[in-house]
Amino acid sequence: IWMAASTAFFGVIRTAKEFGSIILDIDTKMTNLAKVMSDDADLEGVFDRATQSAERFGQSISQALDAYTEFARQGYQADELGMLADAGLVASNVGEITAQQASEYMTASLIQWKKDAKDAMGIIDSWNEISNNYATTTEKLAQGQARAGATARAMGLDFDQLNAIVGTVKCCRIKIG
Repeated sequence: IWMAASTAFFGVIRTAKEFGSIILDIDTKMTNLAKVMSDDADLEGVFDRATQSAERFGQSISQALDAYTEFARQGYQADELGMLADAGLVASNVGEITAQQASEYMTASLIQWKKDAKDAMGIIDSWNEISNNYATTTEKLAQGQARAGATARAMGLDFDQLNAIVGTVKCCRIKIG
């Protein structure tokens, strides 16, 4: 009886500590988000939207807030954050990368190709389609776009052509020596 009682007692204490650390993490992320958003932003609405996104895409609220913060840090406004964060969470699911990494890669592509927030999911779809059908990954395509997007655009290539090039180079790269 004493063993069961002590296990239950210390289990409750451990759960309370874990719950406290989750609350602290979310509070810290909301504070960071508030720092990079405009003063008139509806943080409660953003939190509700992030919670819905996390549930819909099987991610934690912490990861959803990371995506929101990354896009807000890049200067996107509250009305665009939902679409962008959703795309970032989808990218983290299909690309096996963190939501923050996905957000960074997607921001680079959006800016370099001068695309709008509404085009974010199309970027992810393109990366995922190529990674599903060829020997490359979403992360490698995203990295290639981040590194070469502006140069490719200056050379007259479009987004899909660069994806094809990066996918070909990444899947067929041969080490010599």
